[in-house]
Amino acid sequence: TIKPVINNNHEIEAGGGRKDKSPPSENGLQNGINKDYDTMTVRDLYNLIQQKSTTFLLLDTRSAEDYYRSRVNNHNSINLPEERLKNNLTPAMIDKNVVTIQDRNQWQRRDKMDKLIIFDWNSKEIENHTALHTIKNAITHWDRDRHYKNPPILLEGGYEMLRLAYPHLVTEPKYKMPENLRQEPRKEAKEETTLDLDKVVFPNLDQGFIVSPSPSPKSLPPSINSGAISISKQPPPTSVNNNNFETEVSYPD
Repeated sequence: TIKPVINNNHEIEAGGGRKDKSPPSENGLQNGINKDYDTMTVRDLYNLIQQKSTTFLLLDTRSAEDYYRSRVNNHNSINLPEERLKNNLTPAMIDKNVVTIQDRNQWQRRDKMDKLIIFDWNSKEIENHTALHTIKNAITHWDRDRHYKNPPILLEGGYEMLRLAYPHLVTEPKYKMPENLRQEPRKEAKEETTLDLDKVVFPNLDQGFIVSPSPSPKSLPPSINSGAISISKQPPPTSVNNNNFETEVSYPD
């Protein structure tokens, strides 16, 4: 195998004297690609399928079993099973060891497509050491013999989002994402809690010392009138400590 060499004119010379006039960019990307990847929503993909004027290839990195049971109902969809993808695979190695025989022809025509759309079950970004990362790197760093029209595009939310939003675009909309992928990763670091004294409401201590008003004196019952005699109850003098009332009898003149 002859490795490409960059000559004095910053052209990549491959085997057979072929020259690629697209030198690597400062970030190491090859074949005319100037960024790692783009993103698109499931609505963007729906519009892309409907317009039928832009060519595209869907690279589904879910497992072979998941792809068999439910996939995008489009002839431009191929499966690159995650269980076969390893880090630092070149496109030639993917062609030989990953792509199935029935999908190999489409994979070999990948640089003829306007858009290469990659996705898994639910990723919203491409993380290191994942199947998406392997495919993205193979296209942007190791595919020096080809010239792409656009960088690879990540479908935000993946197949699960597409299945929920546009069930008519997939072969089996009832086939859901496995439960083990739905679990959120646990956070190792515990968040520290601090007490903000400015937001603490303290009771008004002055209200605890307000003197309660004295009870009002009991209302006295009305006088008893029996025609000739008038009987009424009067409170005892304040100097006398007696709980009983004295009875005052008035006789008519």
